[in-house]
Amino acid sequence: MNAEQLVGIVLRLFGAWLGFRGLQAAALNYVVHPTPNSTAFITYLVAAAYLAGGLACWRLAQPLARRFVPEPQAGGVALTERGITAAALVMAGLLCIAVTGLQDLGDFATLAAMLVASGQGERLGQASVNISGLIGLTKVLFGAVLVIKARAIAARLAPEVR
Repeated sequence: MNAEQLVGIVLRLFGAWLGFRGLQAAALNYVVHPTPNSTAFITYLVAAAYLAGGLACWRLAQPLARRFVPEPQAGGVALTERGITAAALVMAGLLCIAVTGLQDLGDFATLAAMLVASGQGERLGQASVNISGLIGLTKVLFGAVLVIKARAIAARLAPEVR
């Protein structure tokens, strides 16, 4: 197994996790809000985004892995130090997005929807309300940089030995 295949497997698992979270959010929303309202719509929109992201990760796992991980050496199937580093960076970025970033952004979106629905939209201007959204956005952006720039970061962390 090379680094590209390993990252492809991780991307498929990430896609399955996103899909599961989307189904979970939609089912929970249906139980809590059986009649449609604005808060329920936002939650269904978030669930749809999770499902779309999960489907994209599942269907595009190998093409994405080819973009994130350095090319294997000619004829070599073994993992190189640079390939392992890039694969680890992709996994760390996905974990940062999945475990912490999306949860914080989801919490902020739910709070914002509840404030707007209850007529307290002016509270969205307060820093104490916005901080969780900013922290979540920062975590997602950091994770995205780790995933997208894994090859370049790995080249700096694990220079090619000759």
